[in-house]
This record gives sequence, C-alpha cells and structure tokens, in this order.
Amino acid sequence: MSLVMGVDSSTRAIHCAAITFDPPMQIWLAHRPVEQHDGHQNGAALRTRAAADALHDCIVEVNRNAGVYEITNVAIERPAGMGLDKLLPIYGALCAIVPRRMSVTGMTASEWRKTLGAGPTKTSGHEAVADIAFSGIVIEYDEHELDSIGLALAYRQMLHQAVAA
Repeated sequence: MSLVMGVDSSTRAIHCAAITFDPPMQIWLAHRPVEQHDGHQNGAALRTRAAADALHDCIVEVNRNAGVYEITNVAIERPAGMGLDKLLPIYGALCAIVPRRMSVTGMTASEWRKTLGAGPTKTSGHEAVADIAFSGIVIEYDEHELDSIGLALAYRQMLHQAVAA
C-alpha cells in the first residue's frame, strides 16, 4: 500500500508528511534539524549534506512507523524567491537522495497551493490543507508541517488525476 510524501525544506530543518494514496487518509509526520556548520570553510557543502541525511532519516522513520504502507512518491518543495543561493543546492541534494524506487517531483509553494484550489498566500494554503486533510478543523501543526502535508496532498491529487485519465 502506497504513501505519498511531501517534503518542506529550509536551511534549518527538513519536515516530511506522508499520506496514504488511497482512502482512508492517514498521515505520518517526521522532521529533522539540519546541522548548520556556520563559520566552517565548507559550511554550505556540509549543510547540504546534512539536509540530505535528514531526509534519508525521515524516509526511514516513516517507512518503519507506517507498517504495511511504503513511500512510493515524493514531492519536494522547489525553492522560489529569496534565498535561492542557499536553498537550490539543498533542493538538488534532496532530489538526489530519494531512492530510485520512488518517483520524485518538485513543486513550488504556489504550484501546490494552486493544485489544492487555494489562493497564493501561505494562509490560504494552510486553510486548504485543513479542509482536505482535517475536514476544516484547525489542527495545531506548525507551518512547515502544514506545508509538507500540502505538498503530499497536491502530489497525491495529481497522481489520482493521472490514474483516472
């Protein structure tokens, strides 16, 4: 049984949410901090490697905790806007660390929000996540967890549309 994982990344942490491909919806969350290596001569490279290690650990944790379910599809938030110089290498490393048996795609925040029928703001995206995943009930998740759930929901919706076509 398949899981779709959404990955929200920053220079500080990796947040992952895996949801079931088929109903009923179940959600598994994992996150890991990313070691910073500030002041180190190779700090950027070490931070990028630490982010990849963090995603690997999240994948292993979710697959272990999900029992009969296994991650088969991964959507990673593709950076846009400010901070690209720091985030693009991390994005590339995250895409590369996903095991070959899993499909991987990148989506910007505006792409996943649009896929879910939300407006362009972070708040509208989080409201769409609450409507779809939690029947409109506001759950106490932080913004990174909600973003990772949103990515997973959007990629799952795209996969369902492809299967139905």
